[in-house]
This record gives sequence, structure tokens and C-alpha cells, in this order.
Amino acid sequence: GINAEYGKQHKLVAMMKGVLRVALSLLFVCSFASSVFHQDKIHRDKRTGEEVLVYINHVTPENRRLLHDFNINKVRSPTEIEAYIKEPAQLELLKSQNFDYEIIPNTDSRSLREYNIRKRLRTLKRSLESDSSDKDENGCGIIDPKKEFTDYHNYDQLTAFLKNIHCLYPTITRLFSVGKSVSGRDLWVLEISKNPGVNELEPKFKYVGNMHGDETVGREILLRFIHSICSQYGESKKITWLIDNTDIFVLPTMNPDGFEAGTRANANQFDLNRNFPDQYKGFNEKEAQPEVLAIMDWLKNNTFTLSANFHGGDVVANYPFDGNKDEISGKASPSPDNTVFKFLARIYADHNPVMSKSKEFSQGNYKRSSMVHLIWRNARFQLPVARLPGDHCGALHGQVSSRF
Repeated sequence: GINAEYGKQHKLVAMMKGVLRVALSLLFVCSFASSVFHQDKIHRDKRTGEEVLVYINHVTPENRRLLHDFNINKVRSPTEIEAYIKEPAQLELLKSQNFDYEIIPNTDSRSLREYNIRKRLRTLKRSLESDSSDKDENGCGIIDPKKEFTDYHNYDQLTAFLKNIHCLYPTITRLFSVGKSVSGRDLWVLEISKNPGVNELEPKFKYVGNMHGDETVGREILLRFIHSICSQYGESKKITWLIDNTDIFVLPTMNPDGFEAGTRANANQFDLNRNFPDQYKGFNEKEAQPEVLAIMDWLKNNTFTLSANFHGGDVVANYPFDGNKDEISGKASPSPDNTVFKFLARIYADHNPVMSKSKEFSQGNYKRSSMVHLIWRNARFQLPVARLPGDHCGALHGQVSSRF
């Protein structure tokens, strides 16, 4: 009995090691962004101190090369982008080259509301111009990646995409909501497994994106990831094995309200990344947000083997802990699973060309530090990188961004 049980556990551990390599590698291979880059310093408005974000329209192959050094926030379509201005000279470049652009207001003002109205009208125009008539014999929409992934998905489009994926692949997917946002939007989760909804003895993986509403690349990476592995089930041996032997849960957006508003915070103006319990500072239940409480309840009722949480900006793979009881910046505070986290971060970094080929660091493609611009760094005790009370899942926090 004891030997048999030990044998089962040993086999499971061996299988989990293989799954970790495949799952983390696959997540980067099928990434919507072809590569990632450092987020440099951002120019701030001298009067307000706020970051300067611009919308650029009518981008062409001819003028696109002039935007190579811009810090791209969103690629809305092949001809539309949003970018942060790193230095005043970039604004002068847009003016001198006659780019069709406008500065995006980032305060709660009339100008911001007017900008959002124009943004919704542009999105509606693209939707009306797109051809969505292609259906399969079951009435499910046929997904053409070249059309589907040319723009960011708003909440309605994301919901429709997930429902359509479940329609196309009903035997290996289950779509459900773990709760509601402040504004009543569903926090959708898609489960991908050979037997979705069945609690089997196999590793569970959790991927979360868009915790900050304005950090959007991870959201699209996860949608592309969903389509990639579902569409290759039964065709790719590697992906078929992955789905047959693991239970994958994907929450593309934890902050749908923030995404719709183009803000970092949720609709109550709380940074969800700072709203979870802290092992040294405790938990302010009075200020706990519905999105955070929904995720905590979900974690308490599920035992995940590993999690990845995607943010935007710096190109790093973060792991616990940056916080320490003395609150000393830069002081090492390794978790009990430090060796495992370093192993996982190495896999993550090695499969990203920009990270693995970086010459920025004297110690190669990683360096242990709490500095935000390094490949690996410790991070706070919160959802993206550690365990919550009742949660037995180790987590990596990946920060990614798209290069235009």
C-alpha cells in the first residue's frame, strides 16, 4: 500500500515536471506578440505630471519604420496604435511627419469622455466592415486568426470569442464565470481539458491576464493561446498530450472594467494588484474589491499546481518575495519554493528571444534583484506571484509588451 502510493506520487511528480516545461514553453511559442521589449522611461506632462499617451491612425508600411523606438501600448489594428511618448522629440516627429494622431486624455474629464466616444465609433465601424458570416455546420463561427487577432478584443468581443471557442470545441472546453466586476461584467474562465468539469488526478494550471486594465498584451496572448491549443487538439501530439494530461484554466481579463475605461484601476479606482492580502500587512476586508474576492473564492475551492499572471511593461519573470517584514527595499526574501521558481523563470526567459539574448546584464540573461528592469525579480506577496490563504498554488508573474 505505502510503496504503491509512493510510486503514484513519484510518477505524478515526474509528469508534472514535464508538464511545466511544455506548458510554459507553449505559452510563449504561441504568444500573440512576436517579441517583447523593455519599457523605457516615459515622458510626463510638465503641468500634470501624467504619462503622455497618443493614438496614431493611418499607419502605413512606409511611415511605420519611424515608430520603431516608440513604446507601444496597443496595436488596435494594422493601421492604428496607441503609444507612450518617451521624450518630447517623439511628439515633434509625429508633427513634422504629418501623422494623424491625438493625445489621449488620462483624467476623468470631458475630453476623455469625448475621446472614448470617438474610440467606440471607430470600433463599431470596423465591426460593421468585418465579415462574420462564416459558420460551420453546427452554427459556430469559423475563426480566421489573420482576421481575429488584428485588433484588441473589447469585453463584448472577448465574451463572443470565448463562447464561440466553446461552441467549436465543446468536448474539451468549459466556459464559466467566477464572479462579476464592479460594473457587472463577468470574469470569464475557460477550462481546457480532456474531461472539463471533472476533478481528475492531474495537474491544474491557472493563467490570468489584464489585472491592470491598461496592461493589455497578456489579455490577447491568452486568447491566442486558447485558440492555438484548442485548434491543434488531435493534430499536434504535444498539444494533444498537454490537454489529455493537464487541466488548464484561462482567465483572460481580471479587470474588464479597467480595460473598457483604459485605466489601470477597476471601476472603484482600486489597483487590484495591491488589493490582495499581504503576508506582512494583512488584509483590509472593508476595501476588498469584488474582482479580488471572486478570485480568492475561486482559489479556495481549487488546488492549482502552477499559475502565471501577465502584466505589461517590463520584460521580466517575477517570483516571490519582494516584501519583507522589515520593509527594506532590495532585501532578499526567498520563499520556501525558491529553487523551483528560479527553474520556472529560467524556462520562461530561455524561450523568449529578447530575454535569452539580452546583453544588458553582466550575469547573462538573468540577475536576482528587486529592480524592476531585470529579467528576474522578487515580487510582493499577492496573487501574481505567491500564495493566498487557502491557495496552494505557486505563481509566476510575467510582464510582457508588444513590439510594433
